[in-house]
Amino acid sequence: MGNSNSTTNSKNDHSRLYRMVRTKSWDKAEQFFQLAGIEEKLRNLRYLRRKTIPSGETRYTPVLSLAIALGAPIGLIREMILVGGKRVVMMTDSKGNTALHMACQYESPAPIVNLLIDVGGRELVGAKSSSNSTALIWICNAGMVVKMRLNDGKGLVPLKKKSALDKHSVAEIVNRMVDIGGRELVMTKDSRNQTALMYATTAPGVPDEAVIKLVRVGGKQLLMITNNNRATALHIALWRQNNNDKQSSERTFKTKAIREMIDVGGVDLVTARAYFLGLTPLHVACSFGAPP
Repeated sequence: MGNSNSTTNSKNDHSRLYRMVRTKSWDKAEQFFQLAGIEEKLRNLRYLRRKTIPSGETRYTPVLSLAIALGAPIGLIREMILVGGKRVVMMTDSKGNTALHMACQYESPAPIVNLLIDVGGRELVGAKSSSNSTALIWICNAGMVVKMRLNDGKGLVPLKKKSALDKHSVAEIVNRMVDIGGRELVMTKDSRNQTALMYATTAPGVPDEAVIKLVRVGGKQLLMITNNNRATALHIALWRQNNNDKQSSERTFKTKAIREMIDVGGVDLVTARAYFLGLTPLHVACSFGAPP
């Protein structure tokens, strides 16, 4: 009864759930969802704590995105999604990332990613951040070593979280997103002029099947896109830095996917020159030790 009164007396405190998530008080957050009324839950889920930093930039992260990034229990995240609905799922942080962006970026369990897609649909799958990144681009980075921290408005929160996605799950999610978003989604480039395919070719958590799906939907036009270094996805797939580089040591050659890219791209792709040195994919393959 005491807990119920406490919940009732804090109806005007829209940041209550946010503080629980911020401090990883998962038991308290789950209890909140058991005791609070629907209106109070919605007010807390829609709350945004905004903070202006000295540079003048305003930063904020929705509570659902924060919970996903900090690895909240699946049951709690599921409850937040089902109660909040599409309006909460579509909320963005100060960089334009939705909850789906965050779930893919931090490689949340497949049931959470799929539930977000169920609720948000095509609009959520096609949503772009301020860097023009889609959730597909983030999931195509699966398994890469990413050093990042989440700024929740109060400061930087270190994130140390093991991926909850295996390659099979990544392939299923990529397939589903592509089926929903279609060719337009696959052709999207981020602020670095990189497509999801470019990331997928070297990310160790993305299997060949997912890369092949992207190639078949985007076709030759997708393969001929170049990034800021004038490199195609095939250049990137064949490229490796020196063995002392931590990220490159985790990259894997995707032989089946590379063959598919060459078959679809043909002579125009294999003779395309990239970088300031004008390297073709063959130059790259020979220089960086691609399999015979």
